[in-house]
This record gives sequence, C-alpha cells and structure tokens, in this order.
Amino acid sequence: MHNRNESMEEYLEAMYRLKEKGIPIRIAQLSSMLKVSAPSASEMVRKLQSRHLVSHGAYGKIELCTKGEEIG
Repeated sequence: MHNRNESMEEYLEAMYRLKEKGIPIRIAQLSSMLKVSAPSASEMVRKLQSRHLVSHGAYGKIELCTKGEEIG
C-alpha cells in the first residue's frame, strides 16, 4: 500500500497528464485512470483541496493550483 504522500503525488501526476492532453479533470476520469473507486478519488481530491493543491469547482471541474501543478 502506498503512503499518503505517494498517493497524493500519483493523483497530481494523473491530473497533470489529463490537463496536458486537454481533457477536463473530473472524478470519473481520475478514478478510471488510477483504477480506484469514485468515492476514493473524491476523498483524495478533498484532501488535495484542503492543502491548496487543487480547486474543485462548479460542475465537478477540478483544476490544479500552482503548487499542485509544480508537484504534478
């Protein structure tokens, strides 16, 4: 099992890859890409948001903040 920081980095890397491909970042894409459940992906996005690494806005759109993009 990964530790929390490794998992966070995996999520940020996945988000960065989606962004680079021009694909809107949403929970469904993350859960599919990382092979985790949607509730697990949602929980991690909340943790990342609380650390100001991502913003999770209207209509489920997720965006990397500057710090999150640097890590990703």
